[in-house]
Amino acid sequence: MSQEQPTGTAHAPVSPDRVSAARRSRGTFAAIGVVLLATIWVGTGAARASWEQIAHFLSLQGEPEPASADGSLDAETHKWIFQALRDITGQTLPHDLAAWRHWYDSQR
Repeated sequence: MSQEQPTGTAHAPVSPDRVSAARRSRGTFAAIGVVLLATIWVGTGAARASWEQIAHFLSLQGEPEPASADGSLDAETHKWIFQALRDITGQTLPHDLAAWRHWYDSQR
């Protein structure tokens, strides 16, 4: 019995060296792409400003303090603050700082 291969469908096996070279090439192109994107990102003023804000945030030490201890925030700002607290916590407390402090202290 002779086994014949169909014509036009036989493919030579790919050597492991060739597969390895293709993977290295993809890795090289990916690394170059990352470097280019990082260069573009770092070159923008927005990136530098973002990094400065992150660095400032990471360097903060001590207990957090209220942004305005004297209550000088306007009514619109208070409304946004309480809405943000509701969105973040899922609580439906009133626009009352004492109620929110009590809730927060009970969560500790």
